[in-house]
Amino acid sequence: MRHIWKVGKGFGKKSFEDAIKSSSKGDTLLIEPGTYHFPKGYNINELEIKGAGNQPNDVVLNGFFSLQNNAKLNLSNLMLSAPREMNALHVSGNSSLFLKNVIVNGEETGRYPTIWCVNSYLNISASEIYFNQDSPYGIYIQESSKLEITSTVADSIYASQSKVYLNNVQMQVILYLENESNAESAGVLDFPRQNPNKYVLTVYSGSRANLALVNGDEDHIEANVDNGLLIINTIELGESNIFDIYHNDQSTVEASGERVFVQNIDEQTAEGSASQNAVLQETNSEEQFAEETESGNGEADQLDEEIDEQTLEKKEPLQEEEKSALEQLNEMYGLTELKKQIKQFINTIKFNQSRKQKGLKAAPLNLHSIFLGNPGTGKTTVARLLGKVLYQEGVIPADNFVEVTRKDLVGLHIGETAPKTQAVLDRARGGILFIDEAYALHSASDNDFGAEAVETILKFMEDNRDEIMIIFAGYFDDMQNFLTMNSGLASRIPNEFVFDDYSSFEIAEIGYLDILDQDYIVNEEKYKEVVMNQYGRSVDESNARWVRNFNQKLIITMANRVIEMGSEDTQTILSEDIDALIGNSGENKEEKITELLSQLNDLIGLEEIKDYVQRLVKQVKIDKMLAEQGELSFNPTYHMIFEGNPGTGKTTVANILASLFYYLDILPSKNVKVVDRADLVGSYIGHTEKNTKRIINQAMGGVLFIDEAYQLTNNSENDFGKQAVETLLTYLENYRDKFVVILAGYTKEMEKFLDMNPGLRSRIPEKIIFPDYHPDDIATVVEKNITKHWQVDSAYLRSVVSDIYRHLPEAEKANARWARNFSEKLIQNHKIWISDNQLSGTEMKQISTELLNKTYASYQNSMG
Repeated sequence: MRHIWKVGKGFGKKSFEDAIKSSSKGDTLLIEPGTYHFPKGYNINELEIKGAGNQPNDVVLNGFFSLQNNAKLNLSNLMLSAPREMNALHVSGNSSLFLKNVIVNGEETGRYPTIWCVNSYLNISASEIYFNQDSPYGIYIQESSKLEITSTVADSIYASQSKVYLNNVQMQVILYLENESNAESAGVLDFPRQNPNKYVLTVYSGSRANLALVNGDEDHIEANVDNGLLIINTIELGESNIFDIYHNDQSTVEASGERVFVQNIDEQTAEGSASQNAVLQETNSEEQFAEETESGNGEADQLDEEIDEQTLEKKEPLQEEEKSALEQLNEMYGLTELKKQIKQFINTIKFNQSRKQKGLKAAPLNLHSIFLGNPGTGKTTVARLLGKVLYQEGVIPADNFVEVTRKDLVGLHIGETAPKTQAVLDRARGGILFIDEAYALHSASDNDFGAEAVETILKFMEDNRDEIMIIFAGYFDDMQNFLTMNSGLASRIPNEFVFDDYSSFEIAEIGYLDILDQDYIVNEEKYKEVVMNQYGRSVDESNARWVRNFNQKLIITMANRVIEMGSEDTQTILSEDIDALIGNSGENKEEKITELLSQLNDLIGLEEIKDYVQRLVKQVKIDKMLAEQGELSFNPTYHMIFEGNPGTGKTTVANILASLFYYLDILPSKNVKVVDRADLVGSYIGHTEKNTKRIINQAMGGVLFIDEAYQLTNNSENDFGKQAVETLLTYLENYRDKFVVILAGYTKEMEKFLDMNPGLRSRIPEKIIFPDYHPDDIATVVEKNITKHWQVDSAYLRSVVSDIYRHLPEAEKANARWARNFSEKLIQNHKIWISDNQLSGTEMKQISTELLNKTYASYQNSMG
């Protein structure tokens, strides 16, 4: 079970070093404000470290972390400063680093990158990454690494053979790409250019950069492209600012704007040479010219023929005609019903145009639309292609597609939103304005500026209905709430397009086609089987985006094997690569299941529960076989109720079940999230739903164990626990195959709780009763605990423990919990016995009968 270690001063808290050493895989360190030093650093396996202050610099870590061989580290709400001549973070071997609201400072000499990443994954959001020198080595990634960086200030990024995804990032010194690296940006990429002697952007040696919006704060910024590709969709400069982009003949640059100058250095050099040649030619005398023209006609004809042959040789081959936008739209995989909707929409537009051309009356044309669907269903792609279709058919005057979200429309202060929104509308005039996650403009707060943006859009829609198509996109439920925020919205958006989720089969097909498109070879049957299984078990609803990410991880896994093994085959993805990615490498699932059942059988007592779990495993296997044969028409649910007193093994059995479900391919994770009322129920309206959803999302893919679940509700009408139960009910039904919920508590209280919430009984059909331990079972548990490390008269120990437990008051009988406490107390008394009797050698390991008698007498006296 994952553990939270509190770091700081005071009772129950550990030092930073002790917490690191005590932590296990997946644990969390919660650090109180203060400064912590560890100049020798720590190697991390899998850990989450959170600062408990109000801002990052409340918790200061002076040291470094190293991640190797599939390690994982989450840092949030803290400051990390590197020691001299060390990286603050060293990430390698397919490891993953996540930074959120973190300040990272590089070491003082400036010779070591702040973050060093090799063949690994970085995810940085709302953070600040600083380096002490004006060089590109603030964040240094190479060898098939991937960086996703959002809402962050970074001194510099260097990428080699890697991918960079930026969203609203300020690059204070330079973004440097080389060796076939790729960079893409959304939102604003801001270059304040703190070092005027350096380029703000370099794209070298086969690298590519596709940037949505570049902002230049300084008077003069420069970029250099050498054997690379640079595309900048929009450039925003101050009134007197200049942006120079230099490139060579082997490069492509697509960027334009006022005071944006794209200069080919090779052409300038050639023009200089041509001018010099022209001057020399002018010095030739007329006699020289006459001599040259007096040569024979045969020679002139021969020269003409050579020129003609050269001209013919240099002709470019005819290129295949580019497919129309409508053809590209129809060739998109899946989306059958959506394509029918789009076709009807386009045909209606063509019909109206035909009537207009014939002088007949036509219905007013309203293009504004709403796109409903989950991420990765193709909303943005379809919107782009639809815009091209409408442009090619002459419906809209410009092939202009502008994609925005809330941040591009809504200002931070009064008076900013309307002009900001208007500027976006003017930029999209004549084409398509695509507002992604449009529901974010809706807020319950009276002080939110989103409503002002919507009012500005509505007025523009009414006044310019023939000059623009506005598409509002987002999730189903959220978009319905969005449409209610203004009475004029729904009536002005007549066209609704539904983007259904892809099926597991379609996801596998999309992924396989993507693999082939990237010039890789893979066993089709194996690949599709694994993808369908993984997506079916995943809680991620990002559709095609999910399988693209899966493919990227698969290629990284394959690349790591190729390099490590020295293979020459860089095209074939092996089955072992797929197994390694999904965690099956070297694991025999049947053996793991047998081991877990053996662990269960080793538990004392619980015979009925052991029998139930054995039958459950058989049921799950049959369910899986039926599903594979297409005979299972519903998704089985494995939610359960555990009833019994404390110490009867409920949490232990839950952990075993979670692992069994994982190895039976029912759940994608072995994680057990243990919570109680305090974790779910909030203190004000709306707080409980938020808490409950957060906890459920954390447990998705694994087991959510709600201890003492009966405490969620009481007889008070104003108790917020009811909202927790209602929220849970929705997830129990809609995500029945995505996680398992176990409600645990005392038998009597749980029955009353279920009677008050009948919806729970129908959604959680399985009930397991955990009986109290018999005194002889308690004695066996104590014997096992003691004989692990000590010697004792086992028969006499069992006799003493059994008799003590049998005569305990009912309120003190805590089952295995009592056995554990008794064992620890006996060992403590034995250590005191060793000291008092000055024992040594083998005598120290022997717990005496006399001590057992004293312990027995002590309990008898306490019970009267």
